[in-house]
Amino acid sequence: MPHLEAASKLSTKHWQRWQICDHKSTITHISAQHPYHALSAQNWLSDCRAQLGDIAHYPQKLPEDAALPEADIVADSRPKAPSKGALLQHFLGIEIKTDKAVFDPDTAILMDFRTDQSRGIHFLYMLPFTDRRALVESTYFTTETLPESVYETDITTYLNDIFGISEFTEIRREAGVIPMESAKERTPIDKRHKFIGGAGGAIRPSSGYAFGFIQKQIFDMSTDHNLEARPPHSAVDIWMDRVFLDVLHRYQPLGPNLFMAMAGRLTGTEFARFMSGQAKFTTLLKIILAMPKMPFSLSALSVISGRSKS
Repeated sequence: MPHLEAASKLSTKHWQRWQICDHKSTITHISAQHPYHALSAQNWLSDCRAQLGDIAHYPQKLPEDAALPEADIVADSRPKAPSKGALLQHFLGIEIKTDKAVFDPDTAILMDFRTDQSRGIHFLYMLPFTDRRALVESTYFTTETLPESVYETDITTYLNDIFGISEFTEIRREAGVIPMESAKERTPIDKRHKFIGGAGGAIRPSSGYAFGFIQKQIFDMSTDHNLEARPPHSAVDIWMDRVFLDVLHRYQPLGPNLFMAMAGRLTGTEFARFMSGQAKFTTLLKIILAMPKMPFSLSALSVISGRSKS
């Protein structure tokens, strides 16, 4: 995407092929036009600070009740706490190195549902940097986070069951919690005060995707003479996300089947554009037709009536 050109040039690795799996099947997507990139936060922030020059002491971490700094524009990315009972995407990832060549370095695994589903919607995510080094991440869509030991057990079990790996060297870890809900309305303190990122509606509710949408928001903001930071999602995408999240709340065991059904209907390019908020109407129609009709019809009515859980 145009708003990700700067980031893609700094990426650690990219994949033109990725997979989504469950116990029954493996769906493989290929897109030369929209490859999947891994980006080091350290590299990205270092590049941003280098471009900032004399103002590289920003961003500032301020409590919510703090006075705004003296500036012509204050971009505020501090999100409100998630609503009680909101779905959360929470994860722990471990980058590992093994002695055996077991990974396919040309294929990323975005969602692998061949895991324990007893705690809620759960999948493993894997980015293979070489045939011996990969980031392996245990991810849940539930309303509560879990002890670190649970994610660790998920990862070691997955590596043993799927790749036959019982020993590895840990290189680094990453962890996070992302709210899967629409951003709450915020009232700016004055005209200088602009909400961006998690505070400005940039996080995609149905997936937790944020980085690309934040870059799109900033890209669009930089071309607006009023520097307005608008949410980067269309009204249609937000409505579909609310229905989808309501279904996940009410019918959690359906989760893996829904993601597999959606991926199975789309090409790699269609999937990439949908996840990036750039889907054509025909792609949205394919997704709608792939979903089970009764749960989605009931959730659509809940959203329309204001009784949704999303």
